[in-house]
Amino acid sequence: MDSVRREVEGLIDKQTFVITDLPKGARSIPTRIVFKLKVDGEGNVIKYKSRVVVKGYYQRIGVDFDDSFAPVAHATAIRAALAIATAKNWDITQIDVTQAFLNSEMDKDVYVDPPDGLPEEWAPKGKVWKLL
Repeated sequence: MDSVRREVEGLIDKQTFVITDLPKGARSIPTRIVFKLKVDGEGNVIKYKSRVVVKGYYQRIGVDFDDSFAPVAHATAIRAALAIATAKNWDITQIDVTQAFLNSEMDKDVYVDPPDGLPEEWAPKGKVWKLL
């Protein structure tokens, strides 16, 4: 599927992981692909979207992670920014971000199992992805 290819190639291009063996004593987190249809106002499909996501429910707090953080703009912050831009007569431009990644230093090695159904070149048997 084209959307899966775009997603995985984007992860590779952004160097988000390397394919490696799982070290002895390490655990890997399973992943899966989530599919979404983008439709117009009349319900016609405009785009097929895919995302590789970890199955977070396999993780245990204090063992696999200590805390989590997901930067999300609140609607009030967006409305405030739009109000300021309008008051100052600034131009407003919309962009569609196809892939966004939070770059941060990780204090632990994180290994994930590639999603099922990927070609051998992206998911060799017995290998995992080490997140960078």
